[in-house]
Formats: sequence, C-alpha cells, structure tokens
Amino acid sequence: MISRHVFSVIVALPILVLCKYLANLVPYEKQGFFCDDNEIRLPYKEDTIGSYTMLFLFAVIAVVLMIVSEYSLVKHLSKKGKRIVTESTAIHPVILTIIFFLGKFYTGCGNFSAGF
Repeated sequence: MISRHVFSVIVALPILVLCKYLANLVPYEKQGFFCDDNEIRLPYKEDTIGSYTMLFLFAVIAVVLMIVSEYSLVKHLSKKGKRIVTESTAIHPVILTIIFFLGKFYTGCGNFSAGF
C-alpha cells in the first residue's frame, strides 16, 4: 500500500514541473536602474498616512475583530449545547481565548523580528 506522503509526492511533482514550465514561458522584465525612467523623475511625496498611524489602526482593528469573533464563537457554542471547557477557573472562556491568541501573536511577532 502506498503511503499518503508518497502519493502526495507523485501528485505534486507533475504539478511543480508544469508550474516551472509555465513560469519559464513568461518573459522577464528588464531590471536595473535606468536614467530615463519616468517614475523616478517625479518629486518625492510624503505619505498620506504615517506609518505609525497605519500600524496603530490596523492593530486596533485586528484586536477588535478578534474579540468580536471569539465572543460570537463562545455564544454560538453555548447555544448548541457545547461549552469551551475551563477547568475550575473564574475567567470567562472569551477572555482565555483572547489571552491565548494575543500571547501566540506577540510570541510570533517576537520570533519574526528576531529572525527565528
């Protein structure tokens, strides 16, 4: 009997070869620095929205969406009769999932910024 991994390799290799062939058909653009490039002749324009403002807004929106989605998940599971198990803690399941998500998120951000 063929294992799933061998079957996956048998299926994936022809697809990869086809993608490589199709990628070679697409011509490359000329890369490099050209003095007659119209885009670099334009004057430098300041950003419309600052970097820190944009990062702050995206972080706030992401956290708000995550809190709303986790809250709706807990409400949906409680309506179906299923519960998120919290072993004798006084913390609401939504708070636990939010803390877990933020912990994983910031750990991942730290690993990414450190290059791990």
